[in-house]
Amino acid sequence: MVALKSARAAAVVQLGQVGAEHFGLHQPDWSSVHIALERPGLRSRVLAAALRLLSATVGLDNEGSIGDLDVRLRKTFLAEGRVVRWVRWYAFALLRHGRQGVPPNTGLHRYLVRLDHYGFLLITDRRPEGVAGLARLSLGLVHHLVNGTNLPA
Repeated sequence: MVALKSARAAAVVQLGQVGAEHFGLHQPDWSSVHIALERPGLRSRVLAAALRLLSATVGLDNEGSIGDLDVRLRKTFLAEGRVVRWVRWYAFALLRHGRQGVPPNTGLHRYLVRLDHYGFLLITDRRPEGVAGLARLSLGLVHHLVNGTNLPA
């Protein structure tokens, strides 16, 4: 796996900082996030996808024209799809390197179910709830990967 270059990692960290400030969420140690993004492996890919999803939800939360809404929804759904794909690969890697006889962690599965739920809310009249939920879940995944906290439910 290829790691993100320092300049790209800094740009992704900047997107995350803007998103966390926009939603007023608890911010992780951004220097630790930057270091984790520069390391090669699946963890850095999942981390970058989560921060890009947070950035996409900021774009969706901002007021704009109705014609622009389709573009912002598309960007958010693409970012959500990338998070789902990388989280599934990450879960598969954890399962492959886990101990025998120990059941796999269902926390990542529950996380993906919640991600789908909030993604569905984006196309209903409950869009603000969906945007806030996606932002909370994406930053929660960042906290989980960097600090080892529990995944948000």
